Amino acid sequence: MLKLQGISQDEMKSYLETDFYVPITVEFPLNDISSKELFYYRVLNNKSSFIEVKVNSESNKIFSITVVSINDIEYSSKELTNVSDIPKSVGNPIIDVDIWNGKKIIDSKDDFKVMYGDNKLFLLLERIEQITQRLVLPNIELLLNKGDEIVDIYSMIFRLIKGRT
Repeated sequence: MLKLQGISQDEMKSYLETDFYVPITVEFPLNDISSKELFYYRVLNNKSSFIEVKVNSESNKIFSITVVSINDIEYSSKELTNVSDIPKSVGNPIIDVDIWNGKKIIDSKDDFKVMYGDNKLFLLLERIEQITQRLVLPNIELLLNKGDEIVDIYSMIFRLIKGRT
């Protein structure tokens, strides 16, 4: 799992794109240093849902999060998807890039569930009870466990693509 090294209060801009073939892409262009390479963290679950996170190798910040495929969505009650009681931070995540260890691409073995509830799309790597902090970014939130690992990515943008999945 990706782990946070810290949170910066740098200015953040995001661009959101929804599409039929690649349902969701959120880019943070100010986090990219174009002369530096990107690290890729890719997660494919057993239902062929696919997430790709690009991290700039110099800034250690997320350049984009792309949900390439959404399959086998589980619908959940509001009680299971309500994260309003979880402490919230706002900022720009700085990712611990040591996980790449000289590689450019990591294909993670982490499995995740795709859940929909309360007009939000959740990509859950751990049970919601394990979440200790929410990190709010434009168009998306990252949910963290006590080890500062990103265990969930969620967004309210699912309602924009709900009829097309």
